[in-house]
Amino acid sequence: MNIEDNFQKVLADELGLEADQEKHPTLRLVEEAFFGQHYQQKTEIQKKTIDPIFLGSNALIISATASGKTEAAIVPVIAQIISARRKFICAYLAPTKALLNDLIRRLSPYLDHLMVPFAIRHGDRKIMPKVFNILFTTPESFDVLLGRDEEFLNQIRFIIIDEVHQLFNSPRGIHTLLLLERLKKKTSNFLQRIALSATVSQPEDLAKWLQGSDSPIEIYSIDEHRTIRPKLFWISSAHSIIEIVRAASFKKMLVFANTRRRCEDTFLSLKACDPYKVYVHYSSLEKEDREFVETGFKQSEFAICVATSTLEIGVDIGSVNLVVFADPPQSVGSFLQRSGRGGRRSESIDIFMLSGSVKNSLHFGALASLANQNNIENVPPSKFYSVIVQQIFSYIAGKQNHRLIEEEMFQLCRCFNWITEADITAILENLLKKGYLSYDQNWKSYQMDSKLAIKYNRGEIYTNIVSGNPGIEVFLDNRKLATIPLHHNIQVGEIFLFAGRFWKIIRITDSALFVVATKRISDPILPRWGGSGLPVSSLLAEEMRNVLLNNLSILNMIAENGAKQKLVTVVKSLPKKVMKDNIIQEERNNRLIYYTFGGTIVKFILKIIFSKSHHNSGLRINSNDLALVSNCRLDFSSIPNATDLVYYIVCKNWRLFKPLIPVSENFHLLPVYLQREEILSQLVDDQVLANVISYSSKRMVKAKLGLITT
Repeated sequence: MNIEDNFQKVLADELGLEADQEKHPTLRLVEEAFFGQHYQQKTEIQKKTIDPIFLGSNALIISATASGKTEAAIVPVIAQIISARRKFICAYLAPTKALLNDLIRRLSPYLDHLMVPFAIRHGDRKIMPKVFNILFTTPESFDVLLGRDEEFLNQIRFIIIDEVHQLFNSPRGIHTLLLLERLKKKTSNFLQRIALSATVSQPEDLAKWLQGSDSPIEIYSIDEHRTIRPKLFWISSAHSIIEIVRAASFKKMLVFANTRRRCEDTFLSLKACDPYKVYVHYSSLEKEDREFVETGFKQSEFAICVATSTLEIGVDIGSVNLVVFADPPQSVGSFLQRSGRGGRRSESIDIFMLSGSVKNSLHFGALASLANQNNIENVPPSKFYSVIVQQIFSYIAGKQNHRLIEEEMFQLCRCFNWITEADITAILENLLKKGYLSYDQNWKSYQMDSKLAIKYNRGEIYTNIVSGNPGIEVFLDNRKLATIPLHHNIQVGEIFLFAGRFWKIIRITDSALFVVATKRISDPILPRWGGSGLPVSSLLAEEMRNVLLNNLSILNMIAENGAKQKLVTVVKSLPKKVMKDNIIQEERNNRLIYYTFGGTIVKFILKIIFSKSHHNSGLRINSNDLALVSNCRLDFSSIPNATDLVYYIVCKNWRLFKPLIPVSENFHLLPVYLQREEILSQLVDDQVLANVISYSSKRMVKAKLGLITT
């Protein structure tokens, strides 16, 4: 080693850099383009993954928000593309259009510098260049491209899936895996699969799920969890929210609410919070409005953005100094994702949690406790048969003669162990019976029939996203603002609130409203958005009980005075010897409240069991994630003490569970037995059944908690 080489080694050691090993010249070129002259000073996850991915490793990359995961994936892929004389293409899939647009803003300067052409294709951007090496798209748009049998598909060699936790064991995830299997049939290339996530509870299960019919996927993770510094505040009015926000003295604040209606309500509470500019961001916004909010928040010196989960994933809206929770998220994973949006370049995250009830305070305390333990809910391995319906439609539409041989679907679905050939045959026969398919005896094939032709011509066959109340289209001049659910009797001249702005209706047609922007009023009409609809897990509900009975210290650490006083009152009402396995009974307003802290699904099953066993007694019973509320006494010892007996009751009454799970329109095209399997696979597993039967032997204690209303 000469003197200069030795000096470089000593300098690298002093700066904590990796040794300057022999690198492929193209990889070094791309690293220098992305990381500058100090290309060795990469983040830990980049040091761990770039070389293996460049050498062809399938990879699941797990590390914290703002740790450089995107570069860890894209840098070695670009280096491979350049090394292969640009004859390969990378398909970069992300769950939202906003995230894709943000990726283009971030990555295009580097791609332009390296002369790597790219394309973006989603619902708002459908025109693509003829030549490109990186395609940024959503699963739904990728489905459209597959259906068109685009020539470039044969060049795809790399698949990058961003925010993969949002797809794991979901309809869109199964959709994505089937698209990759279809892509494999079109190309002779080996497909290198790479996925990115910040929050994963089951990395081994996710890697196995993502593998499909390809080679195993290596897990590359860095256990770098930034410190979360939570504070819990008691809010009694809209004015108290403004006081808390103003006293915080942070320049940029991101406020999360669970529903679009809560977004608008919170916006109204903060609208007069000078000197802040206040914005609203949620999924109903059209492209121009989303970009207006994202750019406005990023460029403002003092700004507040109120959002639903649309900003939970990595859309770059600039620095966020404080994350505020107007509602407690329904899962620990969501809590960590939302918290991670704050202080992206710092070692700690400041979050404020706003509670107007003791129940929400316990909910926040449980989230903080589980997040501190990095204890995240597991995602059940669900059976989404309705996605098979959608893929049958898409597959047939993409064939030149619109025909499908049964064996083709058998082969496509062999990467899933939960669907049989008999199930696929039953689905095809049901679609035949309902007029979506016809059968050609000569060709032994299914083909498009009239009902499917209508859906195909309308472009309605490429998605598994569940849509809520569609509402009515709203236009400003000739530009569509959104589709908004408003009541049917709305009149010209009335004013409604949407996306943080006030709109006056100037014209109404059968299918649309035409509006102009107007001044703020005190009582605007609010859209009828649906609720969050997400069940609370047993893990989270049980931790709420644990916080109340055994771990109130976490709330003492994070709660401000008002919240502490409310909690102390509840704790004093508890008997001295309340055990973890006790059911707490409260009598109020001639109703009996049974606090079981079992989560939404367990409570729902208990409600069914008691309702069936008391069907002639006039029993009225309600349930939520914490308790059962009844007008007569419940005998918990009558609960079956065997899981197969409970599961029999669940299967017999499976239709009662349908309101808990949003489903696509394709769900109703399944045979009934597969509808049942799809619903129950998302809700009921062995652990849920064991939790239910455990209540048959629990002791009852009386107390006055006052956590829920009757």
